[in-house]
Amino acid sequence: MTSRLVIARNILANWSGLAISTLVSFLLAPFILHKLGDAGYGVWMLALSLTGYLGLLDLGIRSSVVRYVAKYKASSDYKSLNELVNTGLVAYSLAGLLSLGIGLFLGLTSGSIFNIPVDLHSQAVWVILLISFSLALGFGTGVFASTLVGIERFDLLNIAVTLGNIVRAALVLVALPLEPTLAMLGLISVASSLVSFLLIIYFAFSREPNLRINFKLANPRTARTILNYGFFSFLIIIATRVSYYSDNTIIGIFGSAQEITYFAIGAIGLEFLRRVVNALTSVIMPVASGLEGQGSKESFARLLTLGAKYSFLIILPASVILLIMGKTLLGVWMGPQYAEKSFIILAVLLIPQIYSLSQFSTEEVLLGTARHRFFSVVVVAEALCNLILSIILIKPYGILGVAIGTSVPVVIFRVLFSPIFVRKITGYSFLKYLRESLLSPLALAIPIAIAAILLEKFLRAESLWEFFLQALLLILIYYLLAWRLVIEKSVKDSIQNRLKKLTVKVG
Repeated sequence: MTSRLVIARNILANWSGLAISTLVSFLLAPFILHKLGDAGYGVWMLALSLTGYLGLLDLGIRSSVVRYVAKYKASSDYKSLNELVNTGLVAYSLAGLLSLGIGLFLGLTSGSIFNIPVDLHSQAVWVILLISFSLALGFGTGVFASTLVGIERFDLLNIAVTLGNIVRAALVLVALPLEPTLAMLGLISVASSLVSFLLIIYFAFSREPNLRINFKLANPRTARTILNYGFFSFLIIIATRVSYYSDNTIIGIFGSAQEITYFAIGAIGLEFLRRVVNALTSVIMPVASGLEGQGSKESFARLLTLGAKYSFLIILPASVILLIMGKTLLGVWMGPQYAEKSFIILAVLLIPQIYSLSQFSTEEVLLGTARHRFFSVVVVAEALCNLILSIILIKPYGILGVAIGTSVPVVIFRVLFSPIFVRKITGYSFLKYLRESLLSPLALAIPIAIAAILLEKFLRAESLWEFFLQALLLILIYYLLAWRLVIEKSVKDSIQNRLKKLTVKVG
């Protein structure tokens, strides 16, 4: 399969998996909220945030395995590939055991550190421990997931994750009404994760027949290779975890479990966009690693520009809809009592991220070519400012202050430093990069914004289905315009040819 078709398949697989995952989460969120109540749901989100920090134990192993699996696969160096996988497996297993111990500590101390209602203390202990166990299983199988990414089989990885999500949804709908507790949600998380992990292991061995598990192949030399590359990746992971998970933690310490619920509902829109863009750009890293040594600077420039352009095409219509119609969405989805307060959080978090999210492709190219050292420093500085500002501002402004403390560093570090990274990869001016990636998607967003304003003024949705129909109409108009005016002829020809072949096969 040609490189272009491989990339298209991987993007389609990521988006399909994301669509199912998002639909499951979207539909289950109000169901879980109403079963647990505001305080219980807030504790659930706090538990997810706390255990999210355990991802720091990755130590950059995942990105190292992805990079070098792609590199060794391209050169058919299966000896080095197996040394890499087995060394990574040993490291991940140790990380999994450590995550269990830390999870136990977090669970036992959660009641004294955070403002959790007394009647939920024991539930908080169990749910944190169970989620930690689920993450430990994930560490144990993480090297196999990274191997699938390295050999560019995102489709199989998404099948495994999607089946796990379907199992989770079924268990929530069946088991949670019978036992509406945080501990039950934790057990469901473990069971559904186990399904995904077993499938990931099976797919890794079935699609890479040269893969061998032999702990004798693990060695200090390969460990140094992983850690030398992974150190700066680890810094990025630390910073990302702090930026993504510190908000709920800070609110849990200085605010209340109920306030976490309002903040989390407002942040869901941004999390959705982040996942959508990541589904597009995550395929870039192994491609960049494969190009290294044989690709020209023009190849990397085109990879980066196209990644940013199509990220903008995804981000802009969804952002316009959320900013103009987001209050209506929150009202018909979670309930009118959440609309006003949570929408302000959504708007403050989203606006500065519109450009930042489009630059995920920059991060993937830098990681794929081992040029991410300076980027890691910038991301760490952003995370520290995020943490400090959020702690300072929560006292006078509550959860709005936390949202502001998260957004201001994004503007300072992600936006202002972006020209440096673009210049480093492409070699040409930042204005040229913006013209090729941003200008045309931004122009198409203007008529969509006008249409969204008119819908809100004269035909405001009164149900979730009405909102979906309106949003679908706006998105359809945007992408019809994009197909006519923005998407390159070569891309359109490739899509049309692929559709013709599929039509012939079906016929």
